Amino acid sequence: VQVSEDEDYCSTRGERISTRQYGSDGKHRLNNGDALPRWVSPSPSTSALTILSPRSSIACVSRTINDAQASNNDKKEATTIRSLWSRQSTRKHLIMGWVYSFVVITVDETFPLYCMSKYSGLGVEEKIIGKLLSGAGIGYILIQYAMLTRLVDRYGFYKSMKIAAFFGVPVVFLVPISLITNRNAAEGGLTWSTLIFISVIYSIARACSSVVFSTLTMTTNRTVPAHQRATMNGLSVLGG
Repeated sequence: VQVSEDEDYCSTRGERISTRQYGSDGKHRLNNGDALPRWVSPSPSTSALTILSPRSSIACVSRTINDAQASNNDKKEATTIRSLWSRQSTRKHLIMGWVYSFVVITVDETFPLYCMSKYSGLGVEEKIIGKLLSGAGIGYILIQYAMLTRLVDRYGFYKSMKIAAFFGVPVVFLVPISLITNRNAAEGGLTWSTLIFISVIYSIARACSSVVFSTLTMTTNRTVPAHQRATMNGLSVLGG
């Protein structure tokens, strides 16, 4: 490229851009001496944009590439059941959730059988069992949120989980006391004391179970990176 001595150049990404060539009258002129039209004459603003635009584009592209590389580095490890199971903390949390789910399901399936049994239970019909569960549901709504928030705020996740697990299942063993409170009831019916007693016991059991599962879910999600949580939650549901 032939460059005259009276021209100044700026170097941008290996390219040379003519920024000044003046005649004796101070106007921009071509090599043949003709004056440039006014709309062709470069201005300070266009010259600054010409210099800065490529640099800004390069910086933007560089940041994009760096972000993409960082994201790819985080996802290098493939998320599989084997990789999740190899984490000791994740494995312990999953086993805890599966075991407790089995216990809760066992209680839920056994309770209606106890209510319907005429020889070793209350001997009531399905309609009355629905009333029992409705009363337990009302009690659950009233105490569940307060129990969860206060336990977690005061004791943290793991201590709250232990407290709820300790009281959630053992309290169910108090249900047979309802046979004593229901002695004077009509055949196939319940006394008010029995209805209130069972509703309170069952609502406490369900609220404690909710605290266990809530805290267990939150702590289990913390044992894996963010991009593995979907697979981990699927595995958790598969077992319990």
